[in-house]
Amino acid sequence: MKKILFALISGLIMIASVAAADYYIGSPGLESTYLKIVAEEITPEPVEPGQDITVKVRLHNYGDKLAEDVDVQLKAEYPFHLKSESEDFTGLDNMCSGCSRESTYYLTVDGDAVSGVYKLEFEISEDDGASKKTQEISVNVVGKPDIIFETEGSFDMIKPGEEFTAKLDFVNTGTGIARNVKIIPSSSNFIKLGSGLIIVEEIRPGGKEELEIDFNVADSVTPNSYNIPILITYIDEQGNSYNMSENLGVKVINEASLSIQNLKIQPSYPGLDDTVEFQIRVENVGEGDAENVKVKLGSEGFEGTMLSYLGKIESDDDQPAIFLLKPRKKGDNPVSIEISYDDDTGSHVLNDNFSVSVHNGNGTSYILIALIVLVGGGAAYLWLGRKRK
Repeated sequence: MKKILFALISGLIMIASVAAADYYIGSPGLESTYLKIVAEEITPEPVEPGQDITVKVRLHNYGDKLAEDVDVQLKAEYPFHLKSESEDFTGLDNMCSGCSRESTYYLTVDGDAVSGVYKLEFEISEDDGASKKTQEISVNVVGKPDIIFETEGSFDMIKPGEEFTAKLDFVNTGTGIARNVKIIPSSSNFIKLGSGLIIVEEIRPGGKEELEIDFNVADSVTPNSYNIPILITYIDEQGNSYNMSENLGVKVINEASLSIQNLKIQPSYPGLDDTVEFQIRVENVGEGDAENVKVKLGSEGFEGTMLSYLGKIESDDDQPAIFLLKPRKKGDNPVSIEISYDDDTGSHVLNDNFSVSVHNGNGTSYILIALIVLVGGGAAYLWLGRKRK
């Protein structure tokens, strides 16, 4: 029992000795030094990224023993950059009990720093570095948010009366947190479907919010390039309000639609000796203009100029393409039609075909022979009738 009691007492003595030693090394009293950095003033507080900041500190010996060979160094790490100091705390030699020294540090906060609490670290040593400790001072850095949006894809194939979806990334390129972000598209020609207001609770620096916004294009919108104003409002960490407007660029187009209104062939039953006129009337029934319109014929049964350039055909308009061709062989001759044109949506080609029957002689001669036969037959009939009477 005595042995157990002795062991307990010995253990308590050892613990007390260790605690006393720790108190002696880094705490005031008990014939020790106790150096401490006290922040007296931080201006401004909080500080914004890119701003200068002044930190006034006091080094005090709270112990009851002389501190020898004192050296204090400020480790200004990111986002702080030390510009200058009013007094150099390196190599202070000795500091008596209760003595103080003051110094003011002039620093700059990095412009890319994001909001947060950062530490200024002081390394305090004495006795030529035999005893060292670090102490930190907290600095609150509050940045300014800056919200922009980026688009995914292009919006250059939009038609009146249609709906389209804009995929937008709202990015915080600033250094502060943006809160209560409100996104309000504002256009009478491009109406946002659903609620006219989008709310994002928070976008942190470097963060983004991906949104899909559905629009309906008014029927009255004419082909052109437009900007859709998008209003963005938000507040920062201090409750300051921000309002900005950015434009979403879109291009409204109209599509042409060509077709063959009618086809005329003169003569309709040509002979090998005839010159045949093909008249192909092309109409545009679309909403947009057709540019660079060309009509091309193809046939082994005819020869001549097979290409007609019509140029521009406006909406609800038509133009004729006229070809004068010579037959090359008799019988049914297939003829192909190719109509090519450009509009706001790109290049297009239409194809059609028809057939023309060509006989072996002059068409006019056959008609004359037929007329002669008819006239002669009629005259003979009348003559025979009179003779009988």
